[in-house]
Amino acid sequence: SHYILQERLENSRDVEGAFFLMDRGEVVTYYGHRRIRTYPQSGGVTVYSKCRLSDELRESGGALLAELEWSGLAMVEFLYDTRSKSYKIIEVNPRLWGSLMLSEFCGSGMIENYIRTACGLPAAAYQIEQERYIRWFFPWDLLGWIERRGKVKDFWKFALHETCYINLTYGRSVNNTLFLLYNMASPAKLKKLFAKVFAR
Repeated sequence: SHYILQERLENSRDVEGAFFLMDRGEVVTYYGHRRIRTYPQSGGVTVYSKCRLSDELRESGGALLAELEWSGLAMVEFLYDTRSKSYKIIEVNPRLWGSLMLSEFCGSGMIENYIRTACGLPAAAYQIEQERYIRWFFPWDLLGWIERRGKVKDFWKFALHETCYINLTYGRSVNNTLFLLYNMASPAKLKKLFAKVFAR
């Protein structure tokens, strides 16, 4: 009774995130995404993901948060178990997530409904577009392409209307460029970059 043991799953690639807005244990808004690429390849940050709605993950993640009578935002992360042919919960984050921009880009209305429920207003209805992607092209996805010596399928295919680009989509071109250059010039960011690239 003093220990919690987590089962080790052999598959480390088929990761899906389920994102919830809850109100006293009731699901207000849900959407999900499937990881396509990460950097580094194993255990890294998501650099390319696709919106995907799953009844299985909505039910499983929603049931967990309902037991906690959760209110607010939460991310439930799943990994596919190739032995049982089912998804298993591997992590729960009771906070905003790094790919939050996809929630707006796919039309989930997650942020508006968060504000509405916080103000005691009924949630608004939204239609989620599943053919939507989020991509962190520079620097992480580009570094992954270099590391794999260019062996990344459809890497140079830019579906601008279907893809939300981190640090690029929501802003003017000049401002985005200046922001990226400033970010890369930061000693802390350069240290993080070198650690990810050369420390493995």
